[in-house]
Amino acid sequence: MSVSAFNRRWAVVILEALTRHDVQHICIAPGSRSTPLTLAAENRAFIHHIHFDEGGLGHLAPGLAKANGQPVAVIVTSGTATANFYLALIEAGLTGEKLILLTADRPPELIDCGANQTLRQPGMFASHSSQTISLPRPSQDIPASWLISTLDQALGALHSGGVHINCPVAEPLYGDMDDTGVEWQQQLGCSLTSKRVLQWLATCESDEYWQVDNLPGRQDSAHHRGRRLICHIDRWLELHPAEKRQPWAVVIPELARRVLHAVVEHGQSDYPWLVFLHGFSGDRREWQAVGEAFPDYSRLYIDLPGHGGSADISVNGFDDVSDLLRNTLLSYNILNYWLVGYSLGGRVAMMAACQGMPGLCGLVVEGGHPGLQHEDERVQRRLSDGRWAARFRREPLHDVFNDWYQQPVFASLDMTEREALVALRCQNKGETLAAMLEATSLAVQPDLRVQLKTRTFPFYYLCGERDDKFRALAAELSVPNHVIRNAGHNAHRENPAGVVDCLAQILRR
Repeated sequence: MSVSAFNRRWAVVILEALTRHDVQHICIAPGSRSTPLTLAAENRAFIHHIHFDEGGLGHLAPGLAKANGQPVAVIVTSGTATANFYLALIEAGLTGEKLILLTADRPPELIDCGANQTLRQPGMFASHSSQTISLPRPSQDIPASWLISTLDQALGALHSGGVHINCPVAEPLYGDMDDTGVEWQQQLGCSLTSKRVLQWLATCESDEYWQVDNLPGRQDSAHHRGRRLICHIDRWLELHPAEKRQPWAVVIPELARRVLHAVVEHGQSDYPWLVFLHGFSGDRREWQAVGEAFPDYSRLYIDLPGHGGSADISVNGFDDVSDLLRNTLLSYNILNYWLVGYSLGGRVAMMAACQGMPGLCGLVVEGGHPGLQHEDERVQRRLSDGRWAARFRREPLHDVFNDWYQQPVFASLDMTEREALVALRCQNKGETLAAMLEATSLAVQPDLRVQLKTRTFPFYYLCGERDDKFRALAAELSVPNHVIRNAGHNAHRENPAGVVDCLAQILRR
């Protein structure tokens, strides 16, 4: 294997990378260590400027960049020769010219050991270079794609000032070319372009070449001069409408319907999650005023089926809702959590917990019904929910919610509170609310009292001081009951601070 041959192939890739970024002028102060870079600059894309003195190039290169408005590359040997470009980089940073400084260097084992023309070159220009790249010594163990992408990223981000690319090279520096590194270089194709495309470009004799590019004056990979095509994308799309094709990802919408829409707020990783479930006609925003009081806990605010971002997700019953809830938690990799639910969200939480929820740390329910105990109650509830569902489907939501909030359970609301809730709930879709009301009606929910009494998870119940119906239900459950002062059925809305205090007590236990 020829070290000198591979050094040159490595340098060829570096120099060809410059051609991709509109570099035409290259300034060279010949030196021994920079030999591979100098030989690699034998490229028809470049206009060469050779000077025996690095100090002179330090003035010439910025002048070329200013005159042409294009980036200018400089090749310089190792050691103190590199320091001649300190002022050039400073000036370029202040006046906006673009310089690309390729400094040859000795390999790491020759640094700090007394070798001639050697100093610590990486980072020597401090903050005066916009970027510094300290390349490794040439090695076939390093993919050519890594080398080109590293340079592309730096040069693509160059808007003004200088980029310092330090290039350590091991000896021997001179020698005949052989096949060493050919396969390595061909990872990118000849001249960084498909080999067959290059062969065609080199032999074809077209009168004109058209090139779509955002770099002015750029040539193709075989260095033919071409014409740039400029077109406003919106006009181009009008003239070239998309072709009609068969759907290629028909499964994605179906997969999306297997999880519920939610919003995440991250806390500390060693705390369990708080997963909030809203009530009927609410959405993920309903619990956020309470959840924000617990910044140490990661919080997940879920839109239940038929609501908010999950409005288009339909279910046939509580089993479907529980499956969606489990899938949603898994999709966020939530493995330890508390379920916190209000009204419908509380019933969903109780039902899912009783069916089994891996990772459940505890259950907090506000104003959630454990289930009807008698068949005649179920019949009446089915008829009542059916009438409400019919109204949601055919009447303006404002009219329906005006009557909804006249029900006895909401008797504690004053006119202002009732009007605010009506306006908020009218943001829903009547059809999807109706479907969810029927699918999760109390008429189809089993009585959970026995299962809740024999539970294996912590369970706490919250209800408003003025919510007589649910205070009585809480007493039936024989669970720790937290009464929220100055609140009715929707306690977390009417007294969020009181709910925060209770939830904080629960989480400290």
